[in-house]
Amino acid sequence: IGLANAYISAGRVEEAKTLLEKILATDYPQDNTDLAEAKLFAQNSYALLLSKLGEFNKAKEILEKLLKSRVASYGIEHLQTLSVLNNLATVESNLGNLENAQKITEQTIAGRIALLGEKHISTLTSKANLISILVTSEQLESADEKSKLLLIELNESIGPLHERTLEVKNIRAYLLEDMGKTKEAEKLYRSTLADYAERGIFKGPELFTLQNNLAMLLMNQGDLSESNTIFSQLLDNVTELLGQEHIYYALFIGNYGELLLKQKEYVKAKPLLQKSYEKIAATFGENHKRTLKAQKRLEELANSE
Repeated sequence: IGLANAYISAGRVEEAKTLLEKILATDYPQDNTDLAEAKLFAQNSYALLLSKLGEFNKAKEILEKLLKSRVASYGIEHLQTLSVLNNLATVESNLGNLENAQKITEQTIAGRIALLGEKHISTLTSKANLISILVTSEQLESADEKSKLLLIELNESIGPLHERTLEVKNIRAYLLEDMGKTKEAEKLYRSTLADYAERGIFKGPELFTLQNNLAMLLMNQGDLSESNTIFSQLLDNVTELLGQEHIYYALFIGNYGELLLKQKEYVKAKPLLQKSYEKIAATFGENHKRTLKAQKRLEELANSE
């Protein structure tokens, strides 16, 4: 299970899936409580993996069943229960159920503070998740205040180059962009990329959203050439690690397709926007805001051809 989790963190999702499915398919003696507990750990990891693969409804079903089991065995304020809650909040956020995701995340933070303290990495991770939800749900003032405080906590407790600190810098840059502070946002995106480079990281799952966010900002500012360069790097990165059937690829080619529309490269944009729409609709449903955005891009293409 530890190896599978390491694979997930490294973006080696197919290897993680094979390993976890083998564990879950194995019948263990029912009187061996250690193995039974290990299987529950594996279920939590498998649900996290499904979420990363874009199979959010399957992940939610597993996590809701697992949560009932954890609450029955340990109660709500237990580290294993809180781990399941944390993953469930992530799935709910991806499904667009932001109100429920926020409620679950706030519950997770309170539980982790009580058990682990304010400065523990798990507590800080849940705080970062909450800020991301606040940004997505357009609670920008609250997200602004919380992200400033969290970056101070992260720098003091785990340092400026820790992966969690860099993730929050990316979230804060996106927030600044939403607040209309595009120059500050661009500066923070670029400094975060430089921090990853200082760590020797030039590609990998850590860079997916950061590359996408910077490319989109540049596109919206009219710097289409550099935006194109960054999108090309991003799509190569995602294709190498996750393949072209992953939901991330569908999301990112949709954004790249929007850039191609601005560059009037309609022939090149069409198959990308079509594939993006089909995958997003299949994953999130026809009425999800991501699907509606993908559909709008196709309409813009049709009106431009």
